[in-house]
Amino acid sequence: MPRTGLNDTISRIFDTFVVVSKSRYAVVYDIFNHYARWSTNAVEFFGLSGEYIENADTEWHKRIHPDDRKNYEQRIMAMIAGIKQDSPLEYRAMDKNGEYVACSSKGTIIKDYSGRPAYLAFFITNHGIVSNKDPITDTDNLYEMFNALRQQRERQEKSSVLIIDAIHFDDINRTYGYMFGNQVLRAMADLVVNLVKDEGVVYRGDGTSIIVISGSLELDGMRRLYSRIREQLKSAFYVSGTRITLNIAGGVLVNDNFAVDEHTIYTSAKYALDASKNMNHGGLVVYHNEHQDQNARRIELLDAIRSDIMNKCSGFYLVYQPIISAKDSHMIGAEVLLRWHNEAFGDVMPDSFIPLLENDSVFFELGNWILEQSFNETRSIISVFPEFMLNINLTFMQLERSEFRTTLMDLMRRTRFPASNLTLELTKRCRQMSREHLKSQVDFLKSSGSQIALDVEEFSSLDLLRALPVDHIKIDRRFLRDIDRNLVNQYIVEAMAGFAQHMNVHVTLTGIENAQMLDFVKERFPADSFQGYYYSKPVRIADLKQLPLYHSR
Repeated sequence: MPRTGLNDTISRIFDTFVVVSKSRYAVVYDIFNHYARWSTNAVEFFGLSGEYIENADTEWHKRIHPDDRKNYEQRIMAMIAGIKQDSPLEYRAMDKNGEYVACSSKGTIIKDYSGRPAYLAFFITNHGIVSNKDPITDTDNLYEMFNALRQQRERQEKSSVLIIDAIHFDDINRTYGYMFGNQVLRAMADLVVNLVKDEGVVYRGDGTSIIVISGSLELDGMRRLYSRIREQLKSAFYVSGTRITLNIAGGVLVNDNFAVDEHTIYTSAKYALDASKNMNHGGLVVYHNEHQDQNARRIELLDAIRSDIMNKCSGFYLVYQPIISAKDSHMIGAEVLLRWHNEAFGDVMPDSFIPLLENDSVFFELGNWILEQSFNETRSIISVFPEFMLNINLTFMQLERSEFRTTLMDLMRRTRFPASNLTLELTKRCRQMSREHLKSQVDFLKSSGSQIALDVEEFSSLDLLRALPVDHIKIDRRFLRDIDRNLVNQYIVEAMAGFAQHMNVHVTLTGIENAQMLDFVKERFPADSFQGYYYSKPVRIADLKQLPLYHSR
């Protein structure tokens, strides 16, 4: 039986980790308590005592071939000690029938708030038997889904892709616990499988999403399928005798563009799902509809972006916009912003490609590139101006990944960038995450020495100040537009800035366009810093160092 005190933590890590397990067994091992959770397919194949195992290292190491055991234990200890492993760990392990099978392992260390190794999360690849089933829903996983889309593209077969997800699924986890949440997800997948029957194949997607791919169902058929799924989940859905009401969102894409890859197709469907969640109250959003030309171009644009990211972020570059002290008008920092140029598409504005990328796992790699590139570009400024603060926007795709913490720490160590000069900005989409997971990530980032800023695009965003240790709020430039004539915006900015000031949170007003606007806001609102075109447009790092603001410090 799992130990209650450890179960929730190790299950949260496992559930995040297992989504991308592809064709492998997943394991999460608690280093301090010698406690582990194994995927059910591993339990069955190796004949383990259960999904949760006490003294897990002892039980598992006994199954390693005697000739391989010493090397195995040395490599595991090296991982825990932080020594980089360049190649998978290969060994033989005994299955439930007493026969040894060739295996390999590749994993990562997850550290606690103090930076100590706390969990070892790894995959075991069985080179004799490979399972592409998701262990929670018993449906094929993303690896199989991408294979199916790739084969359809190669055969130039038209297909429809439906992706659904529960709105606020984290409420179920908080109310009933993660184990029950897994049961709900399994029951949800079973319901979809029963409704789809032989008209398509069901897959487990990222997080709690479920995907249906069909070569026979046209758009109207997918609409009817979604309606049936939505109605049954809302009205007659029971899990272990408990009635559960699930409100879902859905996005659908009809794919007849065989020039783009399967990852682009999946991301485009997720884009439609995101629109369903945020703008359509769960109503089905069709990606490939009457705006066919526009959407076809968007898919081609996303395909080009993904290709450039995979090519060492070719075509991407960074610009910086100064942040100015309200006290003495000196530059105290800068916000880093992303730009992209492509031969086929020219200069593409972030508003055109960032919303697409936010739904793509490749954005994690781009986010890491932004961090490393900006650390390297601004380190020389900090050596001259030690108080200079670099502001970087964090993406949803970064914060939801368990390995983001260690990645960030490794990047700062490698570039010798001081955490005390870093302000990490939470964008609007980050607030869609589980409040518990978001707080955990923010607490860790704060403990590392960095500051946290919150981009405020709507008044309700300030609710996060009650739950998170935020140092700054940045009031969106939309509220500053025509501020001298717009009474509503004046009241909103006054209320937000005053609230933040009472909470001892610094306030940055963005979108300062001219001297008249600056004089007006200085008189009316409590602010600690300003940002806008009045001071400078976003510029490359070399141009930033040439600004009069830079030399007036």
